[in-house]
Amino acid sequence: MSISSMFFENFRSLSYVIKSWVLTSDFMTYQSPARLMALMDRMQGDKNLCSDINGVGIGDTVYLVDTLNFHPFRFTIVPTHRFDRSVGYITIESYLGSELLGLYENDIFELFIMGKYFRFIIERIEK
Repeated sequence: MSISSMFFENFRSLSYVIKSWVLTSDFMTYQSPARLMALMDRMQGDKNLCSDINGVGIGDTVYLVDTLNFHPFRFTIVPTHRFDRSVGYITIESYLGSELLGLYENDIFELFIMGKYFRFIIERIEK
C-alpha cells in the first residue's frame, strides 16, 4: 500500500468521524427558538408522530446513508433528558432529530450544515 493511498484512507476515515461529530454535536443540538417553535407546532399538529407505525418517532433507531459518500450513520431518537452522543442517541430537538421525525424508509432529505448541503436517505427504521 502506497503512502498516498494510506494518507487518503486515513483522511477519509477522519472526515467520517468529523461528519458524525457535527451531526450529533452540542452545537447542532441547540436550535433557534423559531425552529423549536415550528417543531412543537408540528408535534402538536400530528399527535401520531410518536406512535406512527412506519414513520420515524421517538425511540426509533434510524439508519441513514450519506448519498454523496455512501457513508452509513445510525442514530436513536430520544427525549432531551436521555441525550447521549457517545451511544448514538440524539434528541428530538436537535437539527437532525427534528428533521427525521415523521419521515419513512427510503425518504431522502437535505440538511444545511455549516454552509454546505448534505443529502441523506433513510435506509432502515427499527422500532
